[in-house]
Amino acid sequence: MNELLIYILPGAAVLAGCLFYVRRKRTRRHSENVISMNAVSKKRNKKGQACSKCKQRGDLIFYANDAGIVRGLCKDCRKKAEVHEELYPV
Repeated sequence: MNELLIYILPGAAVLAGCLFYVRRKRTRRHSENVISMNAVSKKRNKKGQACSKCKQRGDLIFYANDAGIVRGLCKDCRKKAEVHEELYPV
């Protein structure tokens, strides 16, 4: 009986230590995947997004054409595109 305790107790202690180490490592990795939204909004360009056609940055209005392709167009490009194709607001 004593020999059984001599082998089982240290084995159980090693197993418990391994489980503790793995769980701690997993939670640490999960916390690295979480980012603050404040950092993302500061990095975002304040000038707006680039137009799909002329690539100028500014306020865009998003449209889809007959094929379902969504494009962000500025006011000038929108007027030109309305003449040539049917645009649907998204």
